[in-house]
Amino acid sequence: MIRLLSYEGVLTVVCMIIGLAIAFNLNCRRKSKSKRQKKLGFIELFAGRDPIVDIIAIHGLDGHREQSWTAEDGTMWLKDLLPGDFPNARILSYGYDADTRSFAQTSTQTIFHHAVAFAEELSMLRRANPK
Repeated sequence: MIRLLSYEGVLTVVCMIIGLAIAFNLNCRRKSKSKRQKKLGFIELFAGRDPIVDIIAIHGLDGHREQSWTAEDGTMWLKDLLPGDFPNARILSYGYDADTRSFAQTSTQTIFHHAVAFAEELSMLRRANPK
């Protein structure tokens, strides 16, 4: 039986991920926005073995759903390190338009809009993949 996390539970997991990122103090790759492809929405990094929980990483402003969690040596700790500690967790990363400094075009969406979009996409993902 799979129990879905409440919004408070999701927020707790997100805060844990942010705390882990700070604790590991990994340097993310820095590339100019023009060279980065915007990748939005969810990406499954680890399916989990009989998953009982979702761990969802959400990058900050000007971040990227994959590069924000990747060290200069190419190690993406969400995919390469975290599954060893949480084998029964499905590990996802969520990307949203967080561009605040582009000369070409910056995001005009509010944090509230991003939060609503995240909740809707997560709900659809869980209905489509009820692991």
